[in-house]
Amino acid sequence: PPVNIQSMSRFLWNEMIAPRIISFCCAQPFITEQRRNIVPQARGRVLELGVGAGSNFPFYVPGRVSTVIGIEPAPLAGVLERSRLAVRTSQGSRKRFW
Repeated sequence: PPVNIQSMSRFLWNEMIAPRIISFCCAQPFITEQRRNIVPQARGRVLELGVGAGSNFPFYVPGRVSTVIGIEPAPLAGVLERSRLAVRTSQGSRKRFW
């Protein structure tokens, strides 16, 4: 069967390229500073829509946040998030996320 170049291009952008660009941009120092100021204010159960690579996770304060529920529609971003969480957990993280 013929290959649909437009579908393949869309797939590559949506599933492979865009999540990495977004993850890179969201890790910039001025964005990280905003996370450092805002995320610790969260309390109770947190629903994080578009959790991406999990960049907010290190800033939740244990004792203030009981649960973080992350929803990510992009499959690759979810993989990036799980790999980042696995690295943090293997380093003895004091937080647990589901």
